[in-house]
Amino acid sequence: MENVTIVAPSYAFEKVQKQTGMQINLIKMDEIVQFIAGLIVYDLEDNWLDRILRSRYAYFSSEEQQEIIKRSQEQIKKHSDSFYIQACLRLKDFLQEYNMVNLEGFVRFRLRDYWNTLQESLEESIDGFLLEKEYQEFIYLLSYFVELQEPKINLVNVLISEYGFFQILDENQRVLKTDSLDGFTFGIDKEDLEFEDLLISSLISVAPWKLILHTAEQRIVNTIVGIFGERVSICEGCSLCGNFQKRTAERFRKRKGK
Repeated sequence: MENVTIVAPSYAFEKVQKQTGMQINLIKMDEIVQFIAGLIVYDLEDNWLDRILRSRYAYFSSEEQQEIIKRSQEQIKKHSDSFYIQACLRLKDFLQEYNMVNLEGFVRFRLRDYWNTLQESLEESIDGFLLEKEYQEFIYLLSYFVELQEPKINLVNVLISEYGFFQILDENQRVLKTDSLDGFTFGIDKEDLEFEDLLISSLISVAPWKLILHTAEQRIVNTIVGIFGERVSICEGCSLCGNFQKRTAERFRKRKGK
């Protein structure tokens, strides 16, 4: 390697030492630039995220920090190649004047866009993590309430179509009605929390002993299983599913045509 000194922060020293030891035959400046850029963007990304997280959000537990970093990495990885190219260009200019690179200093001051992206991704990941945590706590409370509740009906079929329609039938396949449900609900985006809220409140009001879910919507399945637990079974396809999908598709087309 040409006479370029790499100064690594203490929290990333071992990783940098290992990677540098594997690249002792680098002799061209372009190779050195690519190697250091790879260190910064690909090898040390989790270290940068951990550094920011610990300095700004130290109140999270170690397990929570790992989850937040994992979420951030998933967001950032789609931009990694463009940041790698940017790092190469900045390093090439930098090494024309200097023969020592302080990795953290270089990232924070010469790759500010990258450093800012790391911080923003952490903030977004923290928001998402906290929302998910609140959601899981809410699901737990609902499941506790359901456990205390006396079942009012033996079995229900929960039909959910890809068009944002749902319907609840009893074991004789008769439509059930509740205070919040007139028997057939439609026109609600499945990704909208209002859809889940209405569906869940209706099921809790009905208080079934057993539920058969007729849907492939994994988030909805996870939510209902989280609340009703072993009471839930998943239909893998039946005439009820097929007929409901056809009927709701027709309703959806008519509604779109208005």
